[in-house]
Amino acid sequence: MKKKIIAYLSRNDFTEEDAKRLTHVNVAFGLVHTDGTIDESHSVNENIAKYKSWNPELKFVLSLVQAEPNSFTSVCASKEAMKKMGEEA
Repeated sequence: MKKKIIAYLSRNDFTEEDAKRLTHVNVAFGLVHTDGTIDESHSVNENIAKYKSWNPELKFVLSLVQAEPNSFTSVCASKEAMKKMGEEA
């Protein structure tokens, strides 16, 4: 089994040396809305191509949190919202 080295990133305090050492990056946070849309408009996304140029094998995982109270419950209760969230992710 190949060893995984994972980091948590909430802003762009990430170096080329970091990228070359890591296998995965957990990005904080995508905001889930009750309609299933995901707001992931933070500066980390703008730099993913640069990070991948440093390490093409680097994988990114987006952590999700609720944008409004009961966002997850609302999405899970609606097939349409679940489909939309799947397409957004």
